[in-house]
Amino acid sequence: MLVSTTIAGTAVPAAAAEADPIYAAIEEHKRAHAAVNVEIVKTDELEAAIPSAKRKTLHIDEEVFETDDPRWLTHLRTLHELYDAESDAECALADIVPTTAAGVCALLKYGVEHEEVHGTTWNNLVDPDDESGFYRRVGHSWHYFVNRNIITCLEGLAGAA
Repeated sequence: MLVSTTIAGTAVPAAAAEADPIYAAIEEHKRAHAAVNVEIVKTDELEAAIPSAKRKTLHIDEEVFETDDPRWLTHLRTLHELYDAESDAECALADIVPTTAAGVCALLKYGVEHEEVHGTTWNNLVDPDDESGFYRRVGHSWHYFVNRNIITCLEGLAGAA
């Protein structure tokens, strides 16, 4: 299906979006991030509707109080799943090597746009390829992985020229 997309306010032709997998990864991250934001709003609503004695669970992957309101527990489970999906989408953005110069520009623009618009920074990610083991524990910045992939793309494009 040929569909155009918009990256940082710029329309991307459908053929370009299909030619470079980074466009789909950007769109997936946008969807995942938006879903988290929708669910976060529900936190305030539930905190106002449910007494604190029925909201003792703070994180669904830690101590869960079965006496908590089921709506609260459902919300925390949903939020946890959405955060996981957003994290997976963020990792995909850092893992996919763009295949076109336009894809490189789109990824760079989206990285900046995401921080400027949402006021959030990208997470550090672990490096499974690090032979010293240090970065498998500590991680590199999201930008490190993106830059590494951009170099790979541009070297390939320069070699193909």
